[in-house]
Amino acid sequence: MNIDKKHSLDKEDALARMQALTNYWKKHGINAQWDGDRTSISGKIKGFSFKGTLEVRSDHVHATVEANFLARKAGGAYVEKKLKDYLDPKNSLEDLKARG
Repeated sequence: MNIDKKHSLDKEDALARMQALTNYWKKHGINAQWDGDRTSISGKIKGFSFKGTLEVRSDHVHATVEANFLARKAGGAYVEKKLKDYLDPKNSLEDLKARG
Protein backbone atom coordinates (compact mmCIF):
# COMPACT_ATOMS: atom_id res chain seq x y z
CA MET A 1 0.00 0.00 0.00
CA ASN A 2 1.32 3.42 -0.96
CA ILE A 3 0.31 6.58 0.90
CA ASP A 4 1.16 10.11 -0.22
CA LYS A 5 0.36 12.87 2.27
CA LYS A 6 0.76 16.45 1.01
CA HIS A 7 2.16 19.13 3.29
CA SER A 8 2.78 22.87 3.14
CA LEU A 9 5.80 22.82 5.46
CA ASP A 10 9.40 23.34 4.53
CA LYS A 11 11.19 20.05 4.04
CA GLU A 12 13.31 20.37 7.21
CA ASP A 13 10.20 20.93 9.36
CA ALA A 14 8.42 17.99 7.71
CA LEU A 15 11.48 15.80 8.35
CA ALA A 16 11.65 16.86 12.01
CA ARG A 17 7.95 16.04 12.39
CA MET A 18 8.40 12.59 10.85
CA GLN A 19 11.35 11.97 13.18
CA ALA A 20 9.09 12.99 16.09
CA LEU A 21 6.50 10.51 14.81
CA THR A 22 9.01 7.66 14.66
CA ASN A 23 10.19 8.56 18.17
CA TYR A 24 6.56 8.30 19.31
CA TRP A 25 6.23 4.94 17.58
CA LYS A 26 9.45 3.70 19.17
CA LYS A 27 7.88 3.77 22.63
CA HIS A 28 5.13 1.53 21.20
CA GLY A 29 7.55 -1.06 19.79
CA ILE A 30 7.94 0.21 16.23
CA ASN A 31 11.51 0.48 14.99
CA ALA A 32 12.79 3.12 12.57
CA GLN A 33 16.13 3.25 10.77
CA TRP A 34 16.70 6.76 9.34
CA ASP A 35 19.03 7.34 6.38
CA GLY A 36 18.77 10.98 5.36
CA ASP A 37 15.18 11.80 4.36
CA ARG A 38 14.05 8.16 4.38
CA THR A 39 13.39 5.62 7.11
CA SER A 40 12.53 1.95 7.20
CA ILE A 41 9.93 1.05 9.81
CA SER A 42 8.80 -2.28 11.23
CA GLY A 43 6.74 -3.47 14.13
CA LYS A 44 3.13 -3.93 15.21
CA ILE A 45 0.24 -1.48 15.07
CA LYS A 46 -2.97 -2.43 16.82
CA GLY A 47 -1.83 -6.06 16.92
CA PHE A 48 -0.88 -6.27 13.23
CA SER A 49 2.73 -6.82 12.12
CA PHE A 50 3.99 -4.72 9.24
CA LYS A 51 7.02 -3.11 7.67
CA GLY A 52 7.37 -0.14 5.40
CA THR A 53 9.12 3.11 4.60
CA LEU A 54 8.61 6.83 5.02
CA GLU A 55 10.29 9.30 2.68
CA VAL A 56 10.07 13.06 3.25
CA ARG A 57 9.83 15.07 0.04
CA SER A 58 9.53 18.81 -0.53
CA ASP A 59 5.71 18.81 -0.78
CA HIS A 60 4.61 15.44 0.58
CA VAL A 61 5.57 12.37 2.57
CA HIS A 62 5.53 9.08 0.71
CA ALA A 63 4.86 5.99 2.83
CA THR A 64 4.66 2.32 1.96
CA VAL A 65 3.12 -0.35 4.16
CA GLU A 66 3.85 -4.02 3.51
CA ALA A 67 1.70 -6.59 5.31
CA ASN A 68 -1.05 -9.12 4.74
CA PHE A 69 -4.39 -7.73 3.55
CA LEU A 70 -6.00 -7.15 6.95
CA ALA A 71 -2.86 -5.71 8.50
CA ARG A 72 -2.23 -3.53 5.45
CA LYS A 73 -5.72 -2.04 5.65
CA ALA A 74 -5.59 -1.37 9.40
CA GLY A 75 -1.92 -0.38 9.38
CA GLY A 76 -2.35 1.84 6.33
CA ALA A 77 -5.30 3.69 7.90
CA TYR A 78 -3.33 4.17 11.11
CA VAL A 79 -0.23 5.47 9.29
CA GLU A 80 -2.33 7.85 7.18
CA LYS A 81 -4.02 9.22 10.32
CA LYS A 82 -0.66 9.77 12.03
CA LEU A 83 0.87 11.47 8.97
CA LYS A 84 -2.08 13.87 8.83
CA ASP A 85 -1.71 14.67 12.53
CA TYR A 86 2.06 15.14 12.53
CA LEU A 87 2.10 17.21 9.30
CA ASP A 88 -0.66 19.54 10.50
CA PRO A 89 0.93 22.99 10.97
CA LYS A 90 -1.56 23.66 13.80
CA ASN A 91 0.41 21.14 15.91
CA SER A 92 3.70 22.62 17.04
CA LEU A 93 6.87 20.59 16.67
CA GLU A 94 7.49 21.02 20.40
CA ASP A 95 4.08 19.50 21.22
CA LEU A 96 4.68 16.63 18.80
CA LYS A 97 8.10 15.91 20.33
CA ALA A 98 6.54 15.90 23.80
CA ARG A 99 4.36 12.95 22.76
CA GLY A 100 7.43 10.77 22.27
